[in-house]
Amino acid sequence: MTASRARLAGDACLITAGAFGVLTAVAGGLVLGGVLPPVGSGPPTVAGALMASVLLILSLGGVVVGPVAAWLLHGRRIDVAAVVGVGFGLPAGAGVVVGLVLLGMLSGEATRLVANSELLGPLAVLVLVGLGFVALMVWQNVDAVRDLSPSRSEHRRLDIVRIVCTILFVLFAATVVGINVANPNSEVGEAAIFAMAGSVVAGVVTAVADIVVGVAQRRRRAF
Repeated sequence: MTASRARLAGDACLITAGAFGVLTAVAGGLVLGGVLPPVGSGPPTVAGALMASVLLILSLGGVVVGPVAAWLLHGRRIDVAAVVGVGFGLPAGAGVVVGLVLLGMLSGEATRLVANSELLGPLAVLVLVGLGFVALMVWQNVDAVRDLSPSRSEHRRLDIVRIVCTILFVLFAATVVGINVANPNSEVGEAAIFAMAGSVVAGVVTAVADIVVGVAQRRRRAF
């Protein structure tokens, strides 16, 4: 993968994480404020299904916002080739996430046999993914801070978006961890995992779309 494509995919991941955190917080605020009922509360109704769909769209909206924002901030055009690339990238991104889940399950079986614990394997995979995500944030933000210096200023808007999205995701993750510590039975902690999963999908989709656009451009030049 080229450096520019890696930066593009990394920005899609980072922006998705920030957007996911904000949209999930909005969805949670609507539930806490009584505007929307909690998913799964009460008997199934049409209204309940609609509200659940609203919550799902809000939570997953970051997966759309991230790639689109990163693509435009990198000066790319949304054309037919880019849309086709997204069509190829979505199953590829989903496949990567499924692969990580399967890796967690297989490692859980391995640690169950060795250490009599099914949690150690998936936890190890989750920690590795989390460390990779932290490394990505550091990499992108070091570049952002460096570019914000008066002598460079290559892409100021992109740099600001990187920093803001990092702050938003850190606040989101810290809030999720705080709620989980206060209430160990809460399932809120899974929100951060979903955010990282969505970010992985966004990064893969953006990288694949960039590859497809590159192939289309080379074909046009050849003819």
